[in-house]
Order: sequence, then C-alpha cells, then structure tokens
Amino acid sequence: NINTYNLEYWKEPNLSNCYLAGNIGADGCLIEKDGRYSLCLLVAEKDQCMIDNYIRELNFSGSKRIRKNTSFPGQKQNYCCYLRFSAFKKNSEYLKQYFNIVPQKTHRLGPTNLNNNYLNLAYLMGYWDGDGTICVSISKKWNYKNLSFSCVSCSRAIMDWMKEMIDRNFSIDSNR
Repeated sequence: NINTYNLEYWKEPNLSNCYLAGNIGADGCLIEKDGRYSLCLLVAEKDQCMIDNYIRELNFSGSKRIRKNTSFPGQKQNYCCYLRFSAFKKNSEYLKQYFNIVPQKTHRLGPTNLNNNYLNLAYLMGYWDGDGTICVSISKKWNYKNLSFSCVSCSRAIMDWMKEMIDRNFSIDSNR
C-alpha cells in the first residue's frame, strides 16, 4: 500500500509551503536513516485540522491516524493525530535549503534563508501555530485588555530571528 504526495512541494517557496515549513520547524520531525528521509507529524487530536492541511496541500493519498498518546505516563489518557511522509529526500533538501530544517533540529534550527518578508512572515505564522501562544488578559482593576504573544524554542537563533521579525514588522509606534 503505497501513498503518494507531491515529492517537490517545497521546491518553490510560496505563502502556503512557507507556513507549513514554519509548522515543521516547531512541531515536525524530519528523520534520516541510511540515506532515506521521512517526515513525521504528531498533534493533539483537537488540532488534527493541521494534519488535514498537510494532506490537502501535498495531495497526500494516504490518511491520518488517531492513536493514544503515551508520551506522558500517568496523565489522563488522551489521543493524538499522526501522519508520516516516506521517500522525503527531495523535500528534505528544500527544507534545509530554504528553512534550515534538518534532522535533529531541536537546538540547531536557524532562521530562514529567504529574502522575501511575506514568505518569512508566513513561516513565522506556521511556527507560531506550532509552538506559540496568543492570549488576552483583562485587568478589571485598571480597566484594560492586554494582548500577549509567547513562543518557545530550544534554538536561540530562531528566537532572535523571530524577535527581529516582530520588531521590524510590528513596532509599538505603528500599532498603538
């Protein structure tokens, strides 16, 4: 049973594939074993719409899988949605070329190599959907709402790049 998909989806960066590359930078797992590459995606069952995006965008003929999440023993039983792309060598080369996404990227992930601000912002949005949080806090005492953004990463380079992108594109002076 062989599943098909676009083997060169990331060949030419565009808004959609840059967004998904950002999401892979946050939550994807690129695996290389004996010169063969695969991409694994795992999200909480409630976030399976992200997996649906990959299926649609890459014209994947296979299906997602729902399974018990055994990552955290002792916690309430929950489920996750899982998808794996095999024969991922060409796409892995494009992810490395444009986005510095490589196997075992956790501490090594760097900023993109793109010179297009819109494509970089699409990547940032995808990353944020994977490892970021946006929340509104309300102060009844001072009668105001505060919007805050936070993001996590083990890579200092990607965090510095994201801060620079946000400062450049969303300065406080232009957004008050």
